Amino acid sequence: MTSSIKYVKPDKGQDKFRCEIFQLMASKNLCDGEIILVEEQTRFQIHKVILAACSPYFRAIFTCGMKESISGKVVIPGISKDIMTNIVKYAYTNEIEITEENVQVLLCVANRLAISSVQKMCEEFLASRLTVYNCIGIYQFSKFYACTILIRKSWSFILEHFTVVSKLSSEFLSLTCNELEEIVRDDCLNVKEEESAFLACQRWIMFEPKIRASFSKRLFQNLRIGLLHPDILDKLKKNSVTEYKASIYLSQLYKDISLYLHEMPTIFRPRIPSEVIFITGGYGLDGIMSNMETYDARTNQWFILINPAHCLRAYHGTVVLHEQIYILGGYNDNNKYYNGVHRFDIATRQWQELSPMHFSRCYVASTALNGRIYACGGHDGLQRHRAVECYHRSSNQWVLVAPMRYTRSDAGIAPLKGKLYVCGGFDGLTSLNTVEVYCAKTDQWTLLENMSTHRTGLSAVILNANLYILGGFNGQHRLRSVERYNIHEKKWSRVKPMLGRRSNFAATVLEGFIYVIGGYDGQTVISTVECYDPYNRTWSPRADILYPRSAVSATTLKSQEYARYFTFYGQKDNT
Repeated sequence: MTSSIKYVKPDKGQDKFRCEIFQLMASKNLCDGEIILVEEQTRFQIHKVILAACSPYFRAIFTCGMKESISGKVVIPGISKDIMTNIVKYAYTNEIEITEENVQVLLCVANRLAISSVQKMCEEFLASRLTVYNCIGIYQFSKFYACTILIRKSWSFILEHFTVVSKLSSEFLSLTCNELEEIVRDDCLNVKEEESAFLACQRWIMFEPKIRASFSKRLFQNLRIGLLHPDILDKLKKNSVTEYKASIYLSQLYKDISLYLHEMPTIFRPRIPSEVIFITGGYGLDGIMSNMETYDARTNQWFILINPAHCLRAYHGTVVLHEQIYILGGYNDNNKYYNGVHRFDIATRQWQELSPMHFSRCYVASTALNGRIYACGGHDGLQRHRAVECYHRSSNQWVLVAPMRYTRSDAGIAPLKGKLYVCGGFDGLTSLNTVEVYCAKTDQWTLLENMSTHRTGLSAVILNANLYILGGFNGQHRLRSVERYNIHEKKWSRVKPMLGRRSNFAATVLEGFIYVIGGYDGQTVISTVECYDPYNRTWSPRADILYPRSAVSATTLKSQEYARYFTFYGQKDNT
């Protein structure tokens, strides 16, 4: 991690002028003011107009009509020579050096001298270095100095990583009751199970039980007690004596829960998830679907998105990039093979048509890599091809890159560490078991060891740096088998198969779990959804999508800021 960053405020037209003014200050020429640091016994000869232009603090001093404005001498206690040197240099050059060692002191001084631009840069520096170990301390620091940017980012970080923060951070146990209460009250607290929040509160209370036991009511009033598994409360009641040393205080916790349950209107209020699945288009029972569904993992519910204008297509690609959803290629009921691309803005919930691809692509394999979108292979209505193109968001242009080694449509694709992995598919004659890898840096494709099974209509995802290949059609049967490729060991292995057979389905990763959605089971389009837990190595069913569909595409949006609208609360707000 970089320990030092030099921030330069863009001001190209003034570079020469600023350099000359700085040289005048350094040589003490034409200076009309002086900053005196009492403790350091240090004096800075400066030009009043330069400091006044940079800092409202100095502007007020030099224009107030008091003795400082006449003499030009300002005595400032409590600031070190190094920090003031940095500040003065910034006033003249727009350059400032921020390090992990000086950032907090520099922010304090910038706040004191009302230099908002320096304070903002310090806030961004600290925000870029948030970890589960320091996020609470940085949040408390930012509140003290009213750092708007840093308060928002550190708070979001705490909510996003709360389960790990509560277990690993020593700062967690030093939270005040008001601070912890504020955290567990927040709808955006990112806990997959409410048990995590419950146990965190219990751990905080037991750190100083004699003092903190009296706060239990306040904390539990803000927990979603109604979402806790009954076994947790039973365990707390029955085993408090044998499992916990401070049984008297844990017994009081259970008593508080029982007494105040009727006073807690939020006990069943779900949390807002940090990630949301979007599925678009596909073939339904009555033809191609035009709607979009979103999945809320906290309530295990699917919701229909209102007026998704550009989803009437199947065998297309859906990609999320910079909190915007791109839909590309595909096919519709009028035998139209698309090269068109549309973008759905999450913030405004508006659609925009973008530059089309070079080729029409039905059965396209698409994903995002290094801030760009890639479209591989597919069928243009006449033939399948191996062409690959890349979308540059800044220029709104598609650029052709090196073609794949194999012609393929209906393939699986997944990105990892600057490379694309394209697997299986159909070449017009047979389903494939080949896998090839594209390196964006060298613009070259290389072959990997083949999969054990030929697959078309499959899905591919990356989870924990492993490539997972799921389902598909081998030319005779729909599959439920799963293979995993270890990128580091360069070896394939079998994974527990899905509960049901499916091809032409959607797959995506949500909060560390693989979700497979819809598809075709060999007889009909299906609505079932399964979830794979890589830690327990098990598949389990989730709520069915609202409309059965195959040839469907999915992506995961990671943005709690916008998740509300597309999940439980968004639906509630719109009714």
